[in-house]
Amino acid sequence: MPTKTTSKKKALEGNPGKRDLTISAPNYTSLLKADPPEYLDQIAKDEFKRIVPELIKLRILKIGDLHNISIYCQAVSNMIQANDHIQQNGFMLTNPLNGIIYKNPMAGIFNDSQRQILKYSQEFGLTPMSRTKIDIPDVENDDGMFS
Repeated sequence: MPTKTTSKKKALEGNPGKRDLTISAPNYTSLLKADPPEYLDQIAKDEFKRIVPELIKLRILKIGDLHNISIYCQAVSNMIQANDHIQQNGFMLTNPLNGIIYKNPMAGIFNDSQRQILKYSQEFGLTPMSRTKIDIPDVENDDGMFS
């Protein structure tokens, strides 16, 4: 599948295809700081504190993105907790009443969480391929240069 070229990149290249460019996307306010929402559990808050400063530094995270990044962080927590449960109790469980073996329900939570993580990772440019598809504003480095 070919990678999508952003409108900004096409404009810089002189718009070789001569198609209309959609450069007028909404320009929401970039966040300068964000604290994790109270409703997140501790693992999700830790993930929020790990990833959000980097997204803020790159000026990717906007004010309207807080709920979406919170969903990502809670999905990371859910995946970790489901994995811990599977590690402690096994992938297969036995019903003590009738001896029937069944799949640990946490496996479904683990898989659903992984899908959510991948989806939101792509939205925020957290995967190698998605980083090539997002416009990152010029950010001043510590040495005063723009990247």
